[in-house]
Amino acid sequence: MVTRATAVVAGPGPLLLVDLVVAECVHVLESFYDVLRVRVADLMRAAIALPSIQTIDAKLLLRGPRGL
Repeated sequence: MVTRATAVVAGPGPLLLVDLVVAECVHVLESFYDVLRVRVADLMRAAIALPSIQTIDAKLLLRGPRGL
């Protein structure tokens, strides 16, 4: 499964990462997995920076309510 996911993300086509999915990832990583906020921010920034990932408003996501 990881191999398939990596292939999709590394593929040529754009993938839309919507705000709600980013918010859910942040919530789950912080609350369920106890990942530190700084690490979560790094992970989300890395995901948003991937060439195959498109967002509606990357600046808003990076700023966010607490700022990534």
